[in-house]
Amino acid sequence: MMEPICDPNPCSITGSMVTISENAPDSNCIYTATATCTLTFSEIQFNSVPPGYSFPQSLTCDTATSQYTYIDGGGVQQQINAIDCICKANPCPTLTGSMVTVSAPTVDASCTYTATSTCNNPYPRVIQFSIMVVE
Repeated sequence: MMEPICDPNPCSITGSMVTISENAPDSNCIYTATATCTLTFSEIQFNSVPPGYSFPQSLTCDTATSQYTYIDGGGVQQQINAIDCICKANPCPTLTGSMVTVSAPTVDASCTYTATSTCNNPYPRVIQFSIMVVE
C-alpha cells in the first residue's frame, strides 16, 4: 500500500508543564498529537479556563484554521488557543487545632502543597499531629 503524500503539519502548540507528541498523518492526511503533563499531580487545561482534563489527551489538527482541537466534556470539538498543565486541587483537608494557627496551603511548581503551623501559646512549643490514613 502506498503512503499518502501529505502537506506538512500546519498545527503547532506549546504550553507550560506539557509535552506535545506529534504523530504521523493518517491515510487521510489528518495530523494528531498527544498532550501529556510532565507532573503526575496535574491536569491539562485548555484555553486557560476550567475544567481540567486527565492525560494523555488526544489533539487533532484542523488544517483549515491551523489549530489543534480537543473534545470537551460535552463531546464537542473545540479549538485550542492555549494548553497548560495545572496543579490539581489540594487533596488534603484543612488543618485546625487548639492554640495553633495554620496558614492557608500554598502550592509550588512541583504541585506540592505546604501549610505552616504556629503555636499561639509560648509554653509548651510542641505541635502534635494526628494522622488518619483512609484507604
